[in-house]
Amino acid sequence: MKAGAFLVLLWLTAPPEAPSPLPADGLVLHWSMESGAVPTLPQDGVALCVGPAGRALEIQEPLLRLGGSDVKLPAGAAPGTISLWFARPAGESNKVLCCYGSRVRGAARGLWIVHDDQLCFYFFGHPQDLHAKVPGGIEPGRWHHVAATYDSATAKLYYDGKLLGQVKVKIDTARDGRFRLGYNLEQDDGRDFVGHVDEVAVYGRALSAEEIRAYHAALAGKLPPLPAPKPPPDLPALLGVREIVFAVRKVDSDGHWYANFGPHCVDPGRRYYHDGGRLCRLDLATGKVTALIDDPAGGVRDPQLSYDAKTILFSYRKGGQPHYHLYEIGVDGSNVRRLTDGPYDDIEPTYMPDGSIVFVSSRCNRWVPCYITQVAVLHRCDLPAGGQARDGRNIRQLSANVEHENTPWPLPDGRVLYQRWEYVDRSQVGYHHLWTMNPDGSGAMVLYGNLQPNVVMIDAKPIPGTGKVVASFSPGHGRNEHSGQITIIDPSSGPDNPGFARPIGRGHFRDPYPLSEKLFLAADATGGGSAGTRIVALSAGGRVTPVYQLSEADARAGLKVHEPRPVTPRPREPVIADKSATPAKGGATGTVLLENIHVGRSMEGIEPGQIKRLLVLEILPKPINIFSGMEPLTYGGTFLLERIVGTVPVEPDGSAYVELPAMRPMFFAALDANDLCVKRMQSFITVQGGESVSCVGCHEQRYEAPRSRRVVLASRRPPSVIEPVAGVPDVIDFPRDIQPILDRHCVRCHGHESVEVDGKRFGPMAGGLLLAGDRGPMFSHSYYGLTMAGQLADGRNLRRSNYPPRTIGSSASPLLARLDGAHHGARLSEGEKRIVRLWLDSGSVYAGTYAALGTGSIGNYRNMGIDRSDLQWPETKAARAAIQRRCAPCHKGNDSLPDSPSDNKGMVPWGEGPMNALALHTTQRLNPHFRYNRHMVYNLDRPERSLMLLAPLSVCSAPAPVRSAPVGASDETAKARLTAALQTVFASADDADYKTILAMIQRAAKRLREIKRFDMPHFRPDPAWVREMKRYGILPPDLPADAPIDVYAAERAYWRSFWK
Repeated sequence: MKAGAFLVLLWLTAPPEAPSPLPADGLVLHWSMESGAVPTLPQDGVALCVGPAGRALEIQEPLLRLGGSDVKLPAGAAPGTISLWFARPAGESNKVLCCYGSRVRGAARGLWIVHDDQLCFYFFGHPQDLHAKVPGGIEPGRWHHVAATYDSATAKLYYDGKLLGQVKVKIDTARDGRFRLGYNLEQDDGRDFVGHVDEVAVYGRALSAEEIRAYHAALAGKLPPLPAPKPPPDLPALLGVREIVFAVRKVDSDGHWYANFGPHCVDPGRRYYHDGGRLCRLDLATGKVTALIDDPAGGVRDPQLSYDAKTILFSYRKGGQPHYHLYEIGVDGSNVRRLTDGPYDDIEPTYMPDGSIVFVSSRCNRWVPCYITQVAVLHRCDLPAGGQARDGRNIRQLSANVEHENTPWPLPDGRVLYQRWEYVDRSQVGYHHLWTMNPDGSGAMVLYGNLQPNVVMIDAKPIPGTGKVVASFSPGHGRNEHSGQITIIDPSSGPDNPGFARPIGRGHFRDPYPLSEKLFLAADATGGGSAGTRIVALSAGGRVTPVYQLSEADARAGLKVHEPRPVTPRPREPVIADKSATPAKGGATGTVLLENIHVGRSMEGIEPGQIKRLLVLEILPKPINIFSGMEPLTYGGTFLLERIVGTVPVEPDGSAYVELPAMRPMFFAALDANDLCVKRMQSFITVQGGESVSCVGCHEQRYEAPRSRRVVLASRRPPSVIEPVAGVPDVIDFPRDIQPILDRHCVRCHGHESVEVDGKRFGPMAGGLLLAGDRGPMFSHSYYGLTMAGQLADGRNLRRSNYPPRTIGSSASPLLARLDGAHHGARLSEGEKRIVRLWLDSGSVYAGTYAALGTGSIGNYRNMGIDRSDLQWPETKAARAAIQRRCAPCHKGNDSLPDSPSDNKGMVPWGEGPMNALALHTTQRLNPHFRYNRHMVYNLDRPERSLMLLAPLSVCSAPAPVRSAPVGASDETAKARLTAALQTVFASADDADYKTILAMIQRAAKRLREIKRFDMPHFRPDPAWVREMKRYGILPPDLPADAPIDVYAAERAYWRSFWK
């Protein structure tokens, strides 16, 4: 039976087959577990046994989703009773016995074993849930009766015929169609009950205390014993091995799969690792556990056995130390030695057939572009011989990725299988899939899933004797410690066929290890507080066999089991010789040969000869990140700066041959004869020194063979050297490079004043678009205005890949079409047009430096929150009252105004709601989410020019007509709708409330001049940025706190440190 299916038990309208002493009056549901229900049971996971009144049900596994209809059950505040018998195994607590209702506070009814001595009649998140202690505790292994009654005013809870507690409460139960047996309204929350149940009943009235006592007494004297536990399986015979090794450690509360090492970016004292670690060996025949490493103040993770199964390679953080390093130890616990050292974290190691080790390390010196933790990518080192230096030998970085890579493992052909996270022109939370590379870092290629968003494919390993792999499919953006559904992948049909990934088992597991195609070791991640405390064997058909369970003391201490591995020899894969001329990073170059840029997937309408050049861009790593959003780098766009490296030619037959610098994350944009972007790569490529890479076309199928039988034109000559673009900064900064162009050509009409052009009067804010460079709370009005008006086309951080031609980039950006002279004479020079075009093709960023992060804003995003300290200013308190008094009567709901410069109205640009509308490249000027945004209505350079004041001072538009104006309306429509409902709010600037609001904006402007933005003189970056630049050796360690910093030069030096 698949997860999510229902077990429809017998609904009795007549007495059950076996007489039951249940009161009949008001009975609306009765599940007796008698023979009539047997055909609806799943094939495994449940069994029938003898219960208090005939047959009972034994729930043997979680996630069975047993239940039926709730159509007749009491709803609202109607009286009712829930009654059942249950028996819990030892250690089973924090489990839901049954429930129905809605996931709204106070809208449910259910019975919950909270602790081994506490029951609860709960109403879902209601402060008056009825919790009651059970004197002496809930004895495990015996039948008990529980009943909960509600008489529309008072809830009561009974246990074994006696009243445990009561509470006055008002509830409003809402039916959602299902009565759940053994699981909660919140599925997969770890509260699934495993144990015995019988005689489940629901009444449409509150049973009396005497009825409940009498019912319990009628059965209590003849309660049958529970069935004897099944004898444990012969684990060595089942698994085919005698011993396994595994790690025990605590996990962090952070839900991200990668947040398990290193410090927090802003608060280094906040660690993503915790004390308590063991490396254990389990004898499956005797159950004896031997602790090879036991460090209560340390951490142990990621064991892997050597090919002869005599040595364990693992990652170990010794007690009192902040970093994980690679270690080896004999299977018998002897000969512990450290392999790596230094101020870095080295994790997830794997032996390679040539004796080297591939592992994941934070030696890459970068931070997650969308979070507050460090990045770790693939590295390699030689295995030190006895007596060699403990820092390993020849440690070198294999990947230039700016994001995480995880869990490398050798494939049967000698390549490395690993998880790669990336986002170029697409969502930061959607793309983390399986890739392969050669052990020297060459030949990086997707194995499976790069066009399938919303799952993290991780902990992948080859299944012996097959071409398949097994992996954890951790849902969405991934879950803590890689928890997910164990999935078998057959990549034989290519990387994009979702039908070739088959999930097995119910629920979530971690760290799968294939013993065969039909059996897998895993850590069980299902279950609330007990999640991760047992090792199981999972069959390909989904059957779960317990292998090992941590003690209750360990579970209470927060320890979990991780990475179970069999102690058995395994075949050594073939050795792939190094192909790199210079394996170490930097210095050298590699080449890429493209057969025909005009062919590939989603290339409809591209004719031969249409693409003339390739624009080469480089993704730039972040030296620090302060928050999970992209601001102020962009508003809803890229999280990363894209460096303009230059262009290379495309031959008439569509071929290109380019020399790329080694160990740098590069990607291409195809340009037409006008240098407009036709297609973007939405991924990146890295070459090793001396490596030659070839591809068939643009986004072609990975298994597609070359199409041409002739020698392509580009291969008949030496590779093209990238030609830098003259007169254009390689990293474009909007205030420095784009705003002066707008000032020269656009602001006269799109500014704050009205002007006359060719006998016609324009402005202020012609077409509702403000392009003056005045600073708002975080962005300039012009940058935010261009974004709001749909003038950019940068992918908008969406979970979408392989767009049709001319969908994103300069071809799709309306801005360029307005600057060719046809739009009221706005004609750019060729140099200006080149800068704007390349700005559009390099991410359309506002800040051209990562030093802008975390500072220089009012209402700044930092440390996973928004700074609303302006609410403490007396000026803000007074202004908020004035806004409420003068503006709120009309501006309601979505049309409400931000009541201070830090008020984002709950609008986060890294979400995918309104951002989807902007992705259509149509104006959102009349969309209230954008129109009434703080970034538009507050002016911190010229407070008196704030739209918050100008609109109500001249004539304020009542919001009702604005709501009726369609999103994307024309300028004429917008003007008509806005002028149709004008009314004066402030008669003059002498109005007391006008002055009050102005005073708040002036205070914010003063504060901005104090803290300074990246484009202001004497700007000082966030202390975390300075700290990391010192750590990388870019800034001197003794730099005075008030010393000037050229952040652009410092970051250029930081990026160049990876090029050497």
